[in-house]
Amino acid sequence: MSTNHAHTPRLPLLARRPLGEWGSLFELAPSSFDLVSSRGVARQGWELLTNAANPRRFASVLTGMQSHLRAASVPVLIQEPKKAPVLVPHEVLSRAQRRWIGQLALELYFTQLFRSEVAIVDLWSSRFGVNEDGDAVWIPRPFYVRWDTRFRPIRATSA
Repeated sequence: MSTNHAHTPRLPLLARRPLGEWGSLFELAPSSFDLVSSRGVARQGWELLTNAANPRRFASVLTGMQSHLRAASVPVLIQEPKKAPVLVPHEVLSRAQRRWIGQLALELYFTQLFRSEVAIVDLWSSRFGVNEDGDAVWIPRPFYVRWDTRFRPIRATSA
């Protein structure tokens, strides 16, 4: 036996089903209470619910976000879920295309952080993709919040 395996403890392999998007989120929930007070979680939850219930406001947020992305030269088209095009399945995309989509997701997040007062938090990988024309598309659901000034003390630029 090689020495590389001498100190490796043997752990039983547990068969785990892969978690879906919501399962992953719920798995993180207990540790998030160490970072955010239960009052803060309740406030954010209420804001998410009231925002999701207002489609007119969400349409306005999407329009503003598309403007911020264009100004930052982030080539992502934002589509409302009900008007969304069919995306090319991730399994069909090349590795370079998948990396490109991941890079755009990061650029999108930081554009929101530095340019917008609002953050659309629906950044699941299933919401990003490539349409049949080869354009990057983001199809967020209406999960958005206003940035907390204690988290983001800098002021957003409207450039």
